[in-house]
Amino acid sequence: MANKEIQIKILREAEKQFSSFGFWGASLSGIANKVGLTKQGVLHYYPSKEQLYDAVLVSAIETLLSGLAQYRQRYDNPRAILKHLFTDMVDGQGRQLRIIILLFRELLDNREREANAKRWYLKPYLDELAKLTVQADIKGFNNPVDAFGLVYDLIGATQYLLISDTSLSEMFTAEQVSAFKDLQRQKISHLFDG
Repeated sequence: MANKEIQIKILREAEKQFSSFGFWGASLSGIANKVGLTKQGVLHYYPSKEQLYDAVLVSAIETLLSGLAQYRQRYDNPRAILKHLFTDMVDGQGRQLRIIILLFRELLDNREREANAKRWYLKPYLDELAKLTVQADIKGFNNPVDAFGLVYDLIGATQYLLISDTSLSEMFTAEQVSAFKDLQRQKISHLFDG
C-alpha cells in the first residue's frame, strides 16, 4: 500500500475514533490496531495525536465546505440552501454523520484544548452559514450575531437528535423516532420557507 493510501486509511479510522470517543477518548493505539499498524507506525505519518486530530478536522471542514458549495450550485437562494442543508443533516449517515458528530464534539468537548488551540477549524464553515443566514433575510436573524446564534441552535438541535438516535431507538418505537426527525425537518422548513 502506498504512503498516501496509508495516510488516508489512518485519517478515516481516526475520524471514526474521534467521532465516537472524542479527542480524549480516542487512542493512537486503538487507531493503529484498526488499520493494522503499530502506534509508532501511525506516529510515522502523524507525529502526535494533536496533529492527527488537526488533520481529521481539516479533512472534515474541507468536506463540509465542499458540501456547502454543492448546495450553492443546486439551489438558487440562501433560504433554500440552508433549508436543504439542515434538513439533510437530520438524516446524516455514514461519513456525513461522523463529520456532523465530530463537529458537535469539537464545539462542546474542546474546553481543555481551547487555551492551546492554534486554529479554529470550524470557524470558516460557521461563518459561511451565518453569512447565508443574514442573506436569507429571516426576521430577527439579519445581523451576524443573531444569524450565528440561529446556526448554532440548528446545528445543536440537529446533532442532539443524531447523537441520541441509539438511545431514542431504545426508549421509543421506530415510528416515534421517525416522527421526531420529521418534526425537526418541519421546523427547519417552516423557518426557511416562512
